[in-house]
Amino acid sequence: MKLKHKLKGLKAVGIGNALRAFPYAIWKGRLDKRYLAHNKPGMELPPGRPLRSVPEKWGVAMAFDNANMELRLLSPSVMRLTWTPGLLPVPYVTGDARFPEYAVEAKGDHRKGFELDTGRGRIVVSPDGCVTVLDNTGQVLWVETTPINHGSIWRRKSPLHKEAALFGTGERTAPLNLRPGRYRFFNREPRGSYKAGDDPLYMGIPFFLCFSPVGCVGIFYENTHDGTFTFEDDFEVEFTGGALRSYVFLGTPAEIMDSYTQLTGRPSMPPLWALGYHQSRWSYMTEQEVERLVADFQANGMPLSAVHLDIHYMDGYRIFTVDERRFPDMAGMAARLEKMGVRLVAILDPGVKADPHYHMCVRGYEGRHFLKVPDKGVVRGPVWPGSCCFPDFTRAKTRAWWAEQYKTLTDWGISGVWHDMNEPAVFTPWGQSTLPLGTHHDMDGRGGDHREAHNIYGLLEAKAGYEGLRAAKPGRRPWLLSRSGWAGLQKYSWNWTGDCPATWWMVKQSIIMSLGLACSGIPYTGPDIGGFNGEPDGEMYTRWFQLASFLPFFRTHSAAFVPRREPWSFGRPFTQICKEFLKLRYRMLPYWYTMAYAANRTGRPLVRPMLFDYPELTAYAQVDDQFLLGESIIVAPVVTPLTKSRTVLLPPGGWVNFWTDEYVEGGREVKVQAELDIVPLFVKAGTILPMALEDGLELNVYLPGMLDEAKGELYADSGDGYGAFRVDSFRFSTRGRIAELVWDSEGEYPVDYKTVKVVLRGKLAEQAEADGVAVLTTESNVIVTKPFKKMRLALRLK
Repeated sequence: MKLKHKLKGLKAVGIGNALRAFPYAIWKGRLDKRYLAHNKPGMELPPGRPLRSVPEKWGVAMAFDNANMELRLLSPSVMRLTWTPGLLPVPYVTGDARFPEYAVEAKGDHRKGFELDTGRGRIVVSPDGCVTVLDNTGQVLWVETTPINHGSIWRRKSPLHKEAALFGTGERTAPLNLRPGRYRFFNREPRGSYKAGDDPLYMGIPFFLCFSPVGCVGIFYENTHDGTFTFEDDFEVEFTGGALRSYVFLGTPAEIMDSYTQLTGRPSMPPLWALGYHQSRWSYMTEQEVERLVADFQANGMPLSAVHLDIHYMDGYRIFTVDERRFPDMAGMAARLEKMGVRLVAILDPGVKADPHYHMCVRGYEGRHFLKVPDKGVVRGPVWPGSCCFPDFTRAKTRAWWAEQYKTLTDWGISGVWHDMNEPAVFTPWGQSTLPLGTHHDMDGRGGDHREAHNIYGLLEAKAGYEGLRAAKPGRRPWLLSRSGWAGLQKYSWNWTGDCPATWWMVKQSIIMSLGLACSGIPYTGPDIGGFNGEPDGEMYTRWFQLASFLPFFRTHSAAFVPRREPWSFGRPFTQICKEFLKLRYRMLPYWYTMAYAANRTGRPLVRPMLFDYPELTAYAQVDDQFLLGESIIVAPVVTPLTKSRTVLLPPGGWVNFWTDEYVEGGREVKVQAELDIVPLFVKAGTILPMALEDGLELNVYLPGMLDEAKGELYADSGDGYGAFRVDSFRFSTRGRIAELVWDSEGEYPVDYKTVKVVLRGKLAEQAEADGVAVLTTESNVIVTKPFKKMRLALRLK
């Protein structure tokens, strides 16, 4: 970051907060030193001899000299393994999981070990507690070795296949394949923009996918304490407290994600507007500036779905307040913008200003909602409003109190809420920029400290916010955006990748982070286009904008002290290029919405690495500059300057260049043009791709060469709420020169397209009729009609 930006950033924080940060850091340092002195690791203690065992219908329980182990099968493809001593996790994430009742026979005893046949393979438990998972052919898929206990600390090593690739663990600045590397789980706000190698960042998730030549497994550790994963020749895990509880998921990557989100929660279905373009800045300072911004989008012919209001809309940065001098008619402005198709999203921090005249502070003290340090009283730390108190989101009454406040926002017409600073973060000049480790948390009545609760602080704030928005507007789907979180965040909120720098490294890292988060169960994420800090030139911003137009969360955002980042800010030719990709995003919304529906049902991410859909092609483990958008599109952005062409790795099968309709046989790399106005896109042959028309639907049938079948799916509803919906399926088949396009629908939401345009990519039609009515009599690849059940076509044979 440039010195001038650092000085402007310091000015934005405020001299008062900067001065408060120093005594806070000293106070916290002393408390943490005392806490760690009383929580030193104990002596190294293996489980010891097996003493007894109890076979159960769900698995087996074993007792050792110094530990207890429970192996439980939740399904033929999901195993849970728990080692104690140590407090069991409060089931904030897994408590709602419902797996069908499943029984398995454990054959053996504690002296010889056990064997369990799951139907999908075998599990072998050795007398020392080591658990080996094998497939039906006898190949070893995963080994959970016997752990070692060091007082409150658990450690375990598991061998890794020499060719294994590991994806996931949340937000990282590392390569897509995390091996080799060491990664910490203690959510952290970096000071300023992060860079390559910074770890941890805002959101760590102790879940990863392991791809190897013998098969794929998913591994999840249900432990919220400070911990680390190390991927070298072995996988080593360590947590500073709690029981050691792990889950092993078997199957294809899609099956694993299905099981994992069955356990931790399905991604919530977003409102349609959230999949459009969002514009943000720290901050749009007044009502007039916001309305002028929207008018500028209209004047430039650029679609817009949401404007984000950063901290300056508040009265002195006090949450759940509005500065009526800057925004005298928030509700009126929101209503006017919504009529234009633009929603307002408001930022919200967890810190409550310590002010005896401020209602949130008064009610927080009255309800005992604020976190405390034993014998030290309520914790106060410096954040934007000054000295702040922090709600205890691990307490049910506090979550309910917090949820009630969201009606204030929805009464102003706010459609979405943006949770920031929720690691939780405070201003400190050194050390961990969070609360003291010994801070007491309720943990829903069980009790705990900040080393256990820190990582789930943002998750539980999101849970409260989601429930608050749902109660305030029961006819609308809640939409939240959260900087921090943990496993299960996908149930409540989207995510963005935090305060990123304006560098070409970050352009590419935007892909890697999005794919890594997708493989961590977080399907909706994206970067601050152009970087939060720094000064991109027009080429960098445009390439970043293009890339982000194919990521789930599509938003430009930046700091207050850097040049503006609206899509027209860089002049020609960049404005026109951004405009075209912005329009393409909106044309592709039917495809995006259909992917969102699939994610809500199965947990399958919208964007994913090549290896996710092609796990047998282990060479794809190193492909980190292109990705799959659903199962049908390959996106290959340009992530380097002055680039006019690039190579794209196409999986086996047929692929069609989106821009030229050229057919390419896959299973190889191809070099394609990538001028500034192009992002290489390839559509899988045999796909029917739905796209939006201004007054209807366009069905693109990719049927090149000798291919004679294509299919597609489309989800539709009102765009929000919980009313009627419809799922359309399309099947195109040919026999000789005669083809049929069949359109089947399920659901009660009406088919209300005025126009349906069928575009044959790779074929020409001489005649066509829709439901028996002729709609085309001249040779063409475009048929325009009304909604139909069956279309018959006479194709021109080459």
